[in-house]
Amino acid sequence: MSARPLALACASLLLVAHAGAQRLLVPHGSPSARIALVDATAGVLVDGAFLDVAATASPAPSPNGLADVERVGDEIWIAAGRWIYRYDIGTRAFLESFDTGAIVRGLEAWRGRVFIVRDDAIGVRDSSAAPLGEVPVAGAHDVLHLEDGSMLVAHRTAFRVVRYSADGSFLAEFAGPTIPTPFGILSHPEQLSPGRAPSGEATVLVSGDVRVYEFTVEGTFLREIDVGPFEAGVSETLSGSILVSLGTGLALHDPETAFTS
Repeated sequence: MSARPLALACASLLLVAHAGAQRLLVPHGSPSARIALVDATAGVLVDGAFLDVAATASPAPSPNGLADVERVGDEIWIAAGRWIYRYDIGTRAFLESFDTGAIVRGLEAWRGRVFIVRDDAIGVRDSSAAPLGEVPVAGAHDVLHLEDGSMLVAHRTAFRVVRYSADGSFLAEFAGPTIPTPFGILSHPEQLSPGRAPSGEATVLVSGDVRVYEFTVEGTFLREIDVGPFEAGVSETLSGSILVSLGTGLALHDPETAFTS
């Protein structure tokens, strides 16, 4: 797939099951704050304005202000600045917004709860947006839970991904700051996504500002993927390819051929 001029904001990617194809919602800011719908299985852009957040949300976000998007049950939650916007996934109708009190960097829906990654802590809410408490981890950019209940947290400015318990207790350094690559550093990890190796083994994909990195779930480095500058979100597709948000559009990378289109 050719990179399309979507001027993507810093964003992670959301799986939406539809007619047997893997579809992803991608925040972008061209020409205004919108959510694009991408068919990752076919490698095509379906709708660049699947949700026009700027035109429907209140308060209206800035054009390049969308940070993350996540499916929460029958809703779509979108993070922009300090705000979370809730939409009905079927009708795309705007439902409500709420102020989190701090800048939101990422979102993760996991086992009936939504983890809202803020600068000061990771807030936890249920699917109705009722607060359930906070995990005292500051300086995070994204979170990814593992099957055992522990969570990986990307610390962009520390060049690290750290593993914490569910209550925020430090468990181990997962990755960084140094890794065995020519560049030698886990450069500004921002977004975390589940991946899968050709053998079928679960992996962890880490999107930085110059590369995408892949690790085993235990933290062993597997490889780096160069798909262009300003990676800002990555997702494993059903076909085994990796869809990546770039500063200027979307790239689809085939790990077997190392071809990026």
